[in-house]
Amino acid sequence: MDATASFLPCEARWFPADWRRAAPGATPTRTAPGCSPEEGSVLVGTYEIVAVLRPDLDEEGLGAALERITQRITEHGGALKSQERWGKRKLAFPIRKHRDGYYALLVFTLDPGRSAALRQMLGLNEDLLRFAFSTHHPKPAAAAAPAAAAPAAPPASPSTSGAPVTGSTPAAGHPSAPPAGSSHV
Repeated sequence: MDATASFLPCEARWFPADWRRAAPGATPTRTAPGCSPEEGSVLVGTYEIVAVLRPDLDEEGLGAALERITQRITEHGGALKSQERWGKRKLAFPIRKHRDGYYALLVFTLDPGRSAALRQMLGLNEDLLRFAFSTHHPKPAAAAAPAAAAPAAPPASPSTSGAPVTGSTPAAGHPSAPPAGSSHV
């Protein structure tokens, strides 16, 4: 096994060449060499769809369109993990003569072999103006925790003790002004 794949979990290290060598009629193992698959386990990936839906849908129609997308995911063996409605936004360019669209994010699990069929089925949905189908990479929780844990520093106030103003504080209270005592030409 090469060094680049050694740090990945077993589910992320399967290679198509390994499962194609299975005997005819045998169920291929979809794990990397050295990983022991559980009986009946199927490799699933976590995917996301950012969907742009027609702007002329009312709240009821929007809910029905998202339900149809969810139904297609479950028909293809997937399971919805989360769904977020981002609301109506202006598009960068017209799509099917629409300047606005409702955005939604759907995160789900699915067998990688069934993703192409799901993409094709979603392309037939007339309520979808566009969609982006990609692998889901969740935000790391550890990076957000230190920023939230650190207390905000109070804003610095000018010295009232009569001491001269140093070069690090803004002159006359303007944040864009050069520091006092510096000569800019």
